Amino acid sequence: MRDNIEAARAIVQSRTDAYSAALWAEVPVIEGPIGTHVTFPGIVGAAIMGREAALAPVRDDVRRTAPSDLEVVAVEVLAAWFLDYNYFRFSFGQVPVALLFGADPVDVSPETGSRLAVAAAQFLCGYEEEDARKRAAATPLAALAIKESMWGSPLPEEWI
Repeated sequence: MRDNIEAARAIVQSRTDAYSAALWAEVPVIEGPIGTHVTFPGIVGAAIMGREAALAPVRDDVRRTAPSDLEVVAVEVLAAWFLDYNYFRFSFGQVPVALLFGADPVDVSPETGSRLAVAAAQFLCGYEEEDARKRAAATPLAALAIKESMWGSPLPEEWI
């Protein structure tokens, strides 16, 4: 298992910037009277909609570089988890995020960002939907599920 983790980390080191940039490019950035910001559902939606294409080079790397004693599927899943985690951490550091803990944009602290990134990576590693329309429709519920997972219980109504 340790070899699988190390192989995934090596691939992630070379792919994190491109993966995060590809997904971030799809996040709608809002310029408004309260300043530049994004929404949490926008961050989640970009991941849900763009993840498959952004992971394609990673899958190629795994198949090309994985020695025969590594479990290719395990390395792929681990690499995807690390990349998703890094994408969310990256996203939270760009601009304030609205619709996270209420309607107003907030700066996400490193601790909260890390907890949300773990919850998001866990959610995304278990989520697969072929139909793009269904993926898009699932975005608000996915954002809610990620926040509730991070919080550990149902959210206060003003956060929904």
